[in-house]
Amino acid sequence: MAGTMFKTVNSFLGLVFCVALLLSNSINAFANEQGTDRSSIEWLQTQVNIGEILGDEILISDSLEKLLQIAPNHLLAKTTQVQVLLNRDETRQALRIFRQLGQEFPNHKQVKRLKLLINLKQDTDARRQYESAKLFALTGKVVQAIDAYEAVFSAGFPSIFYELEYYKLLSRDDAHYDKAIVGITRLTQRYPGVGDFELQKARIILRKTPNSKAAISVLKRYAKTDRYKFEVEGLWLNTLASLELEKRTDKQYRDFLRLFPKSMQGKLQYEAFQKDYAAYKKLLKNPGYQAYLAAVNALDNEESEKGHRLLKKALRYRPKDSMIIGEMGRAHLQLGNYEEAIKYFEKALKYTEFEGAERWEGLINTARFWGLITQLRQDLTDNNLEQAKKLLSQAKALEEDNDTVLFYQAELLYLEGKELQAFQIYRQLIERNPTNQSALQRILRSIQTENSLRSLDKLSDVLTQEQNELIRPELLVARKDIARNLADTKAERGDFHGAIQLLASIPNNNEADPWLVYQKARIWRQAGSESQGIRLFNEQTWQHPLNGELRYAQALYLSSIDEYQQAKEALQFVPLKDKTPEIISLENELVFRDFLLEIDQAIAEDELNTAKNQLAALELDMISSANVKAQVAAAWYAVAEQTRAINLLEQTLNEDPSLAPYWHIQLGTWLLAQRDTVKLQQWHENRQRIAIETEEELAQVEQLSLDYKLLASDSPRTLLNTLIAESPFNMNGYARLASLDINDDEFEQAYDTLLKAHQFGEFTRETEEQLLDQALLKQNTPLIEYLASHLIRRVGITDTALQQKLISPLFFFRDQEKAMELAQDLVLLSSYESELVKQAGDLAEQVGRHDIAAEYYQRVVNAAPSSSQNEAWYVSSARNGITRVNEKTDGHIAFATDLSGQTSTQSDSELGVGASLLESYFPLWSGHGFVKLDNLYVSAQSTDFTENFSAGRYGTGYLCYPQCILEKITPKDHGVAIGLGWQNEQWRVDIGTTPKGFLLDSLVGGVIYQSDFEDFSYDIELRRRPLTNSLLSFAGMEDVTLDKKWGGVIQTGITLGAYYDLGLEYGFWSTLDYHLFKGLNVKDNDRIRAMGGGYYRLYQGENYEFTVGSNLLYWSYKHNLSEETFGHGGYYSPQSYYGLSIPVTFDGKWREKLVYRLRLGVGYSTSETEEIEFFPNNPELQAQALSLVDERVEAPIFEGSEGEGVSYNLQAIAEYHFYDHWIMGLSLSVDRAELYEPNYGQFYIKYKFNPILRPLDLGPSPISPYVNF
Repeated sequence: MAGTMFKTVNSFLGLVFCVALLLSNSINAFANEQGTDRSSIEWLQTQVNIGEILGDEILISDSLEKLLQIAPNHLLAKTTQVQVLLNRDETRQALRIFRQLGQEFPNHKQVKRLKLLINLKQDTDARRQYESAKLFALTGKVVQAIDAYEAVFSAGFPSIFYELEYYKLLSRDDAHYDKAIVGITRLTQRYPGVGDFELQKARIILRKTPNSKAAISVLKRYAKTDRYKFEVEGLWLNTLASLELEKRTDKQYRDFLRLFPKSMQGKLQYEAFQKDYAAYKKLLKNPGYQAYLAAVNALDNEESEKGHRLLKKALRYRPKDSMIIGEMGRAHLQLGNYEEAIKYFEKALKYTEFEGAERWEGLINTARFWGLITQLRQDLTDNNLEQAKKLLSQAKALEEDNDTVLFYQAELLYLEGKELQAFQIYRQLIERNPTNQSALQRILRSIQTENSLRSLDKLSDVLTQEQNELIRPELLVARKDIARNLADTKAERGDFHGAIQLLASIPNNNEADPWLVYQKARIWRQAGSESQGIRLFNEQTWQHPLNGELRYAQALYLSSIDEYQQAKEALQFVPLKDKTPEIISLENELVFRDFLLEIDQAIAEDELNTAKNQLAALELDMISSANVKAQVAAAWYAVAEQTRAINLLEQTLNEDPSLAPYWHIQLGTWLLAQRDTVKLQQWHENRQRIAIETEEELAQVEQLSLDYKLLASDSPRTLLNTLIAESPFNMNGYARLASLDINDDEFEQAYDTLLKAHQFGEFTRETEEQLLDQALLKQNTPLIEYLASHLIRRVGITDTALQQKLISPLFFFRDQEKAMELAQDLVLLSSYESELVKQAGDLAEQVGRHDIAAEYYQRVVNAAPSSSQNEAWYVSSARNGITRVNEKTDGHIAFATDLSGQTSTQSDSELGVGASLLESYFPLWSGHGFVKLDNLYVSAQSTDFTENFSAGRYGTGYLCYPQCILEKITPKDHGVAIGLGWQNEQWRVDIGTTPKGFLLDSLVGGVIYQSDFEDFSYDIELRRRPLTNSLLSFAGMEDVTLDKKWGGVIQTGITLGAYYDLGLEYGFWSTLDYHLFKGLNVKDNDRIRAMGGGYYRLYQGENYEFTVGSNLLYWSYKHNLSEETFGHGGYYSPQSYYGLSIPVTFDGKWREKLVYRLRLGVGYSTSETEEIEFFPNNPELQAQALSLVDERVEAPIFEGSEGEGVSYNLQAIAEYHFYDHWIMGLSLSVDRAELYEPNYGQFYIKYKFNPILRPLDLGPSPISPYVNF
């Protein structure tokens, strides 16, 4: 049989090679004749599609190769290549080609369909919509499924598989049936002679019209083809089963059997039909004889129980009939009652007078033979090989069935590990008898280990129809097992729909399969639909209410989703006789579960003493479940009773070593934490008893074993080197050695260890991630580059968490081009996941690739639904990134006109300012340089020196009144301030002057550094700036009597700021500064100031933002120098000032051209000023003033004061974009406070160097004068 099978395989491969050769010649001839016109390309594309339909990899490869030869750059050729690569899971290459096509043909329908195909294979909205559509179809919601399919494929079908799937779905709905027929007909016309489409059309027709001659003719045409014969057989038989009991049905059965003469199912079905059809014509006259005939028929059909029952009835009528007696022996022989069979055969021999004795003698020998074989099988099962050999020798001596003897000889060899010798005997058996079912089953067993449905199909194709029939049940079981394994694999990868679809394809014959139902329910739970799993079990238990194993599986599933009460109720339906130890254990677990939950709750609430008392009250003798005992041990460990926990878990595992590997691993972990090398050694020696089921569990056990060895070793590094030398493929050893190197700062040695390790294999991803984390902690760039690059090459399409993690190390790369290339790979793998794309934009911005950064940021913003209150942080950050990139590559020239005026109600001083402002920002040194010019006109209130009070409040007027040189003075001044500077994201440096032309001028400037720490940002500023509170403090004034100047105050100091704003609903800010104040002939002063506040965005939208905040302020000046006498500075300087304000801000946008801001603030403040002399900087002048007190209306002392009051401010700013480069704006503000009443207005116009291609951001930006920088 094996020889026949291998010859068949060789013949099949030879045929495939010939077809491929002919196909290649045909393609070459076609190309020579037709050239590389579109018809040639489309024909070759069709051949690729046909190859995918037929699963013919040779046809696909040859056609694609020829297609790329004749039209390497043609769009159809490239899209076909991408489609083939995607089907081969060569995703990265497919994505690279697709990216090129997207750039060259962004709007072509083929590229759009290809994009849809890629999205369907990745975790995208399209994939989720498609899976939702398939779930609708799977759950019988056909109309919703059709709507969902049409939404997904509105732009067309990216491949014929989706198109065929759609037509199948349409055929399930009567309203769409005709459309399905039209669609499937078009497929048969596009791909003539392709059986997949023609048979699908026939299936759709037969479902509605089972007597369709056209459909039946299609079945007849494909009945003898190797690829479709089993599909045709099943479809035809299903159709026949649905026909009426009538004469033409009989004819159709005969037609079927002419084409499928060896179909056992067809024969059985036809016989059943004939019996049903002819039952009324046959009447039984002799009950005993009829029972005998029926029994013989039953035994011939291996219906042993039925035959035995009928023969008992026959024997009542004919007790000495040797034929009936002998058939009773045959019934016992079929039932496996070999001793009883021998008795009946011997009795039949006794009543046989003439011919027939030899038959009974032969059957006696047969019964003895199979009795020995039955014992032999049991010994093989018990692995009692020596006794099995003796029984095999006895069976061989009977010379009954040499093939059976050879088969069990092979089985013995197989169990002894001599697999090659066993296989040779199986092959010999198949050569001698191609229908040797047992040998075929063993071949199937070997194929099944490959866990491949394709391999199973290939075996089925190689076998003859008769051979397939012989092992059909085993094939079905193998298919079920493989499908279940593959379904678990799909579910682990997140392809829940594919897993469920695969399980749904398993035939069930309406029989209960508890663990298949459990697997389906588990996958539904993984997919997020626990209720669907409950429904599956309810459907099955309704049909099989007392199936104990089904109820057990149901209870396990319900327990897994925390439906413990329902689980208890499910187990109540299990009959007492069917309660296995596993069921009893689960019942015990459910009984103690509530108690364990209370303990867990107490532990979670940190009530450890309560938990200890509850555990101490627990009677372990009442617990029969080893799993519950293990959970109790875990609870003891959680309440810091480690020794008690370890002892209990150790005892439990000794009593039941079959407990889940998790508990064995947990015990090892606890012992390792306790550093108990004695018990760890015992655990290490007993590790072979762990029933490891997964690679992860094996890795954990090996890890713990290695940890024990390292703990017990005096030289871990030596141990690891020895381990690696003895076992070069031990990746765990390399990992631990590399980790040790990194911790010891042996970075070069760690690098060499990693290089050596990757010559022999791969670390687990988790291990490599841990090594990368260590390298990041040590900030060793070469290791970061190596590990991150290696991990990125391994990351999968669905590994979104790892993709997010791996973008961060790229910021450490020295090779910026490589970092960008890897970032681009991550972006493609993630299907442009927005958060990752935003980080890639940050990287591009860091390395100076502003074009790529802008593209990534814009993609994130475009992918967001709209700007809203709940906008994701990365979307807000991307918007800021767009602004930053635009600012980095852009510049502007701006002109503004300022008008302002302010009045101090404390000193009656006034200041009026008119200014023309000019500024220019331009890209420079990865940042921006800037130039600012302020053309300023300032003026102050008039002073009347003929009036006692007024004269005393200006300079030394107190001393000269009433004989001052001037009668009146109105100070005013004009000057031009200039500032030069440079800034980037972290630094700003500037230097300049106060207005040249003022009475007093000075050199000013500043340095600001800003950065961030985690979610917070901060800045540090060193500054030297003019004080613009009054004309005195800003420009300085000239004394009326002494011909001296005073004023021109400069503040010099440091400011620290801290901020929290992720662009979400709320934010905080705070600053702390200290400044010194110095002016010409002005008393020195200093100030400490602390301010802070928070704000909450009540609404965030694309065009509007509404924010409310709260601010706290504290100032303290050393001296009160608020006045304008000689020695004062003319700036408000209380000794304490406390303020609270509540600003409300509304930012808006109109038609993306106009942005505006309306701001209203209300505040409350208290202040305290101390008294100060008129001439605080000159004791002589102050003494002279004191001598004139009697002649003046007031003493030369400014009295201290305390005050409180309410303030408010109004601000309105608007900015309008007109033409490509131009922006103009208007800013107005009014402030009213107890001692301060400024008004301000500015009109400005900006010319941007780059065209303004995007909507203006919320929040206008007026021009800031350099003097207020």
